[in-house]
Amino acid sequence: MDGQPSAGPARGALVRRIAALALPALGVLAAEPLYLLFDTAIVGRLGAVSLAGLAVGGLVVSLVSSQLTFLSYGTTARSARFHGAGDRAAAVGEGVQASWLAVVLGVLVVIAVQATAAPLVSAIGGSAAIATAALEWLRIAILAAPAILIS
Repeated sequence: MDGQPSAGPARGALVRRIAALALPALGVLAAEPLYLLFDTAIVGRLGAVSLAGLAVGGLVVSLVSSQLTFLSYGTTARSARFHGAGDRAAAVGEGVQASWLAVVLGVLVVIAVQATAAPLVSAIGGSAAIATAALEWLRIAILAAPAILIS
């Protein structure tokens, strides 16, 4: 044996299996940045104040999203372990449980951010015009928190 991995059909099947597990995880990591990218492309056409408001609101949404990534990491690891052990029912159950947790936490995040949105954007926003634009964007965008967490 020369220590080199085989290049036969077994290796191709392994690569496909790894990709089938890794691509959904990549989707989880890409969801929130893509969401903000599309918003930036659209809001950028509205002017500098609107774009600055998006930046402030986007900062809050990004912070919330990044602080709750433990949901996706924990779920991915546990589901993968169950899947690898051949326990499909437990892997699916883990995903269902995590989805419900994401919905509940997402609703709590919406409530918390809606309640504190004005002081948050005032502290970050700079001018009153930017804070006003940020508040409007944030109050709408944070409604997607359950969907962001579920992804």
